[in-house]
Amino acid sequence: MKKTIVFLFILCCFYMNAAQTYAVMLSSERIAYVDVQKVFDEYKGTKEATRKLSEAMRIKREELILAENEIREMEKRIEMVQQETGQEALTGLVAGGEITESTGAVKLSPLEVLGRKKEKIENMVRDTEETLLLKEDEIRQQILGQIYDVIREIAEEEGYSIVLSRDDVLYVEKSSVDLTDRVIKKLNK
Repeated sequence: MKKTIVFLFILCCFYMNAAQTYAVMLSSERIAYVDVQKVFDEYKGTKEATRKLSEAMRIKREELILAENEIREMEKRIEMVQQETGQEALTGLVAGGEITESTGAVKLSPLEVLGRKKEKIENMVRDTEETLLLKEDEIRQQILGQIYDVIREIAEEEGYSIVLSRDDVLYVEKSSVDLTDRVIKKLNK
């Protein structure tokens, strides 16, 4: 029993000493933090990338609108012919060359052409969305890489061994250093 108490006493002393050593190590480290979201939002590179991405989206939207208008026109012509002359007149649209699409030697009906065009637009929309999402993620990663590089540079220049994201900090003493504005300033030079 005495051996167990002595062992526990020595173990407690060891852990208290280790905790004090760890606290001294942390107190000797220079620690700072950065509000990465604020840096991301205020970085001129982010604004420029957002502008370019918006322009690309606008161009794709215009292409889709043109294709959708073409389909609406085809639908109107098909409906008008059906109302005026009946279903058999649709073959006249094909023969007259108004709405045709050939696949080898076979001519498609106007309804088949319309269906294919609709499918083509749906594929275009899906591909455009995927491409823009990938591009947006790529741009975000590039910008975050630039931000982290500048944070590392400032930390090395000013002797900080630990730089935390503000989102991950639960408590900060007033004497702690916020590098956010310095990072923004250096990025925007």
